[in-house]
Amino acid sequence: MIRVIVMPSAIRDIDVTTEYITESNDADIVRALQYRDRLIKRFDRLTVFPNRGRLRPEFGEGVRSLPAQPSVIFYRVVGDVVQILRVLDGRRDLQVVFFE
Repeated sequence: MIRVIVMPSAIRDIDVTTEYITESNDADIVRALQYRDRLIKRFDRLTVFPNRGRLRPEFGEGVRSLPAQPSVIFYRVVGDVVQILRVLDGRRDLQVVFFE
């Protein structure tokens, strides 16, 4: 059985984005929760098709990406574990932000 582990860097990314959503839209908690729910569904799908994302060697060995508009999920499959590495806004310079 494939498991998903969300790494601390990805948790921070998700927290920053949900905080931005609530601050920029008059405390739109519902939208922030919907964003988190969409991400969780994407993570869950990776338990069935862990290699579905595009290989992204420029971000590290075995790193893959999967779009989750407007975000991009970066992850790595290690044995029977999918490690969610980062969840970044796809409109940003991903090369710069990924390594921050």
